[in-house]
Amino acid sequence: MDAGLSPEKVTTFTKRLRSEPRYLLAQNVSTCIDPLEVCLHRQTVQDTVHIFQHSIPTEGKPITNQKSSGRCWIFSCLNVMRLPFIKKFNLEEFEFSQSYLFFWDKVMYTAQSHYYLIIIIVVHVINTATNGVSSFGILCAHLFALMQCYYAALSPCHCS
Repeated sequence: MDAGLSPEKVTTFTKRLRSEPRYLLAQNVSTCIDPLEVCLHRQTVQDTVHIFQHSIPTEGKPITNQKSSGRCWIFSCLNVMRLPFIKKFNLEEFEFSQSYLFFWDKVMYTAQSHYYLIIIIVVHVINTATNGVSSFGILCAHLFALMQCYYAALSPCHCS
């Protein structure tokens, strides 16, 4: 008995998949829609009656959805900030740009990483060149102050 998956078996499976309309439908649905949504029993969902005792008014249209972008901190912060803007300027709809903040966060993270990498390289070079001479600490302090100036020049208040 052959336990492997031979090219002939793959060809047979592919032909069966392409010959059955229900398999093609399942393939299309599973690649275009969330599988968990597809597996729901539709009648159960439709028969479920949601009764709520308290109603919370919707504030701040449009309702934002981060999906699975990993930017929940940006969405929560901007949603808290936009309600006062909506009320102050009497707006029906208002939304801050999450993409703008996400972009600058990545730029600053890269700049900060670059900053620490330079410090590590400079400290290594000086340590190697001075063989641990006592002036090494003074040099590092001066370089650290210089790097602080470099980092301050890249801070968001100067970039935006």
